[in-house]
Amino acid sequence: MAADIYEKMETFTDIKVEQYEDFESHPKEHSEEAPARKEKRMVFLSYTAEGELLAKRTAERLMGTESELKVLTYRHGKDFESTDHLLAAEWDLAEVLVFVSATGIAVRSTAPYLRSKAEDPAVLVMDTAGQHVISLLSGHLGGANAWCQEIAELLEAEPVITTATDLHGVFAVDLFAKQNHLWIPETRMIQEVSSRLLSGENVGICSDTLLPEELPAGLIFVPEESSLEKQALPRCGITILTKGGEAPPRFEIECRLYAKNLVLGLGCKKGKTEKELQDFILRTLREAKLFPERISLLASIDLKREEEGILRLAEKWSLPYKTYSAEELNHVPGAFQGSEFVLRTTGTDSVAARSAVCAAGEGAVLLLEKKAEQGMTLSVAARRSHVTNLCGGNWSG
Repeated sequence: MAADIYEKMETFTDIKVEQYEDFESHPKEHSEEAPARKEKRMVFLSYTAEGELLAKRTAERLMGTESELKVLTYRHGKDFESTDHLLAAEWDLAEVLVFVSATGIAVRSTAPYLRSKAEDPAVLVMDTAGQHVISLLSGHLGGANAWCQEIAELLEAEPVITTATDLHGVFAVDLFAKQNHLWIPETRMIQEVSSRLLSGENVGICSDTLLPEELPAGLIFVPEESSLEKQALPRCGITILTKGGEAPPRFEIECRLYAKNLVLGLGCKKGKTEKELQDFILRTLREAKLFPERISLLASIDLKREEEGILRLAEKWSLPYKTYSAEELNHVPGAFQGSEFVLRTTGTDSVAARSAVCAAGEGAVLLLEKKAEQGMTLSVAARRSHVTNLCGGNWSG
């Protein structure tokens, strides 16, 4: 029967079922400075014939999701010999790990790899009878709670979620950040905000962009230019920053959220390597006091569509890369520091800056017009950001 299901699974174009033989072909590329991003795939680990069948049945029903599903099962060494080796290869790559096993196997196996809720993949556990689906790790930022509910609904199983904000219907700052494409540099502040809201204490919220008029219970709006002294403000607060640079703390205990809205416009001489480009970008962003975790897109001119260094960097950082014709760039409104040489060579006077603003769209703000170094040019624009989803702790789909 298992063989029949494998044959059937091969017909599903959205689901990838493969042997996992060469762990060295998937090296860890995590850098403390480079943006850490997960690939869109889900990995199932099972240890019995019953668990293998359930994993494949679940994968079949998840067809149509945005993730590329890879089904991995442990059975007599068929797919992987060691859970430790598998996790070493997948931990920094997979978005979701699903153990079809006892919870103890998942806990003991994943413990050595845990870093932080901002970096770890979502981890779920399903019992082999398909009666319960447990959200074990990264419930909000990793999306485990949402996956837990979706899979439980598909299997008519019982979802097990223990996140306090979800259980009590309280605003969850980490879920809010995920749904609005915001980055939390200090994840320890998530607990500061949640614990206060759960105990009935008000938490302030301040933003350099518009917020919905109606706020969840417990949140108090604090204008950017408020004349109130800190003593009159809530002790703990959330500050949302969507533009460039830094801002002085607004609250005594502050959870900062930065918009992932930076667009990098790039120009370079042919043959610049991925490492040269990465080092240049990270150094320039650091000088401009901009976080690389905020990058959402790379952009350039059509002449650089096949530039290997840029393509490799975009793949490494899991970022989209868009290019535009010289004619499109010349129609970008605004005044730019142009170059006659660049105009003669490419057909437009400013590749990096015009590409950044073009890709960032209407309302873009140019945060860094141009930094040039050793045949590489970088411009940084910020997309206009709006907070459109202020929700409580319960997942709303």
